[in-house]
Amino acid sequence: MERPATKPRATIGGSQSVISLRCARLGLAAVVLWLGGHGIWLHARAPLIDVSAWGTEQGPRPLDVVRHVMFAGLAELGWFAFLGLLAPLSLGGLLAGLGRSARAIAIVLAGLALTIVVRVCELGAAPSVGHLVLPLAAYVAGAWIGAAWLRGPRALAWLVPQCAGLIFVLAAGAAWLGWRALASDPLPFPPMPVSDSERRHLAQVIRANRSQQGELRQIRLTEEEVDELLMLVLSRGSDARKAQIVFHDGSADLDVSLRLPSGGQRYLNVQTSGRAQIEDGELRFSLDRARIGRLTIPSFVLRLVGPSLASALHADRDLGLVITSIESLRLEAGAIETVFKPGEFSTTVVPAMARRIAGKPDVLSETQDQVRELVAAAPALPRGEERFGAFVRQAFRLARDRSDGGDPALENRAAILALAILLGHERIEPLVGRVMDDSLREQAKGTVGIVTLRERADWTKHFLVSAALALLSNERIGDQIGVIKEAVDAESGGSGFSFADMAANRAGTRFALAATRDEGSARAMQDRLAASFKIDDVFPPAADLPEGLSAAELRTKYGGMNGPGYRQVEQEIDRRLGECAALK
Repeated sequence: MERPATKPRATIGGSQSVISLRCARLGLAAVVLWLGGHGIWLHARAPLIDVSAWGTEQGPRPLDVVRHVMFAGLAELGWFAFLGLLAPLSLGGLLAGLGRSARAIAIVLAGLALTIVVRVCELGAAPSVGHLVLPLAAYVAGAWIGAAWLRGPRALAWLVPQCAGLIFVLAAGAAWLGWRALASDPLPFPPMPVSDSERRHLAQVIRANRSQQGELRQIRLTEEEVDELLMLVLSRGSDARKAQIVFHDGSADLDVSLRLPSGGQRYLNVQTSGRAQIEDGELRFSLDRARIGRLTIPSFVLRLVGPSLASALHADRDLGLVITSIESLRLEAGAIETVFKPGEFSTTVVPAMARRIAGKPDVLSETQDQVRELVAAAPALPRGEERFGAFVRQAFRLARDRSDGGDPALENRAAILALAILLGHERIEPLVGRVMDDSLREQAKGTVGIVTLRERADWTKHFLVSAALALLSNERIGDQIGVIKEAVDAESGGSGFSFADMAANRAGTRFALAATRDEGSARAMQDRLAASFKIDDVFPPAADLPEGLSAAELRTKYGGMNGPGYRQVEQEIDRRLGECAALK
């Protein structure tokens, strides 16, 4: 009796296998479209960032930036691995007539073609080998698993010990590399301490490069100035964290030494040499030499790492926008020169770095909507002492309406930032992003007018600027900025130290935190302020608090900023703030 012919593997299981095959092909197409579309977006996006963040108490954290870039790269490799997993499932039927080796080669070539397409979409140009190696390796790993899946349960079972063995080999190799990469002593160059005068010098360098319109287009920094910036980023120059850079014509040498946070005397010492250039927002980067501890990285690895790192930087939302905002970046002997595209430093670079440092949520579009609504409503709002409350009510009504089914804390952030920009100080806007165009800015100047809080226009500014700074940084930073401002006023030529202004600062800080602490407190604040507004709920009486104190009076009457008299008034301010219903 003649045996029935064996059905092709792709159709075994009847309609269920056909459905699985179609799903795999749809999934493959979806992943390719997503990767390609994401790459096109990265290449064609506009250089405007939605951001609402600035600063942390500890300052910038470079390891967080590195970690974020690494995670972004791993996520992308994960998508390519998933692409490889789907490839044998979706292409197996089309390649059924080929032998096993031929099918494997065809699937790898298909992955290479898809990887090239994705990279072209991302870069807008033909990719180098370094742009292709890592994603193609992830694709092949996924295809290996997908092929085992197709061969059935036995192949899948055999895959488990294979993966375990591979993981063991990789873990052992990583342990050996870690032992070779870490050192017991830091690199021998001394750390560069950054004094207050050097910080002021860096600020002066930036100011000196601004045009008459206040726009920064070009900045040139020497090796010493870049070293100072590196130490500011690494935080408090010491043997625990230090770096130095030497610029050559077209290239640079960078040495970094970091003590591991786990304790002990183990250091990560990195010595690199490379070339970097940016032309019209396109980064060209290559590594000529790299040594990590006692490990010298082979040159062929460096040729792969350079383009991959450049792609990761471009793919990062904030760092990529900084790169695209640069018209040109050139290295020369002893210095680095950067030219930004018109208007990009304040509207793109500052907000992007602010968000990268603090990692706060994006509320630019929400803040823009708030500002437009408040400017449009301004002519109809009451004048005099009621105007402040009317603005707050208007903002939180809109926040409540917009957060129906959404995030009330995010909408409250936008409301406070919009109020701070319009009623507090215009310098809050660059920390958020480009909130107003020229037309809206002129309209705001003509309609908002002077808004007082307890009959004091300066308290309006103290309250709202401190509230915005609390959202853009944290509570301690907001309070400290207010104290520093009052200390400056106490010096000769200033308005004098004011405990009343300090109360307004702290009231604004507490207000912002209470309005954004969590979903419950955010909705409670919306319900409270959208219905009515009582000044006593957000800011206590402060007219009787001491003001106009000179530095000498602050020392003699209150014992200075840490004296018993100072602390007594400070406690009284906190007591009054504790009685404000909306600040709890």
